[in-house]
Amino acid sequence: MAAVFGFRFLPGFRALISFPAGLAGMRVAGFVIVTFLGHLIWDSVLVYIGYAFVGQWLVIIGLIDKYLYITALIVVIVIITYVVVRLRFK
Repeated sequence: MAAVFGFRFLPGFRALISFPAGLAGMRVAGFVIVTFLGHLIWDSVLVYIGYAFVGQWLVIIGLIDKYLYITALIVVIVIITYVVVRLRFK
């Protein structure tokens, strides 16, 4: 249950955690409870951030535009490195 709750805070993994939970035989009621609590916390934080930074929207968009490609490149390099190392030592 802790893994499902924790992965609800990680973008990308949030949508995928349902499959391993089902394969592990997690009860539906427990899954629904931890999913609800995880989403409640995550969405509350996002709403607060949106409310707190409403006046700085253009600055935030500028920062996202500036660092999006660098971040994406780093993620791609990490994934490629992981795959190469994994295949090499298999």
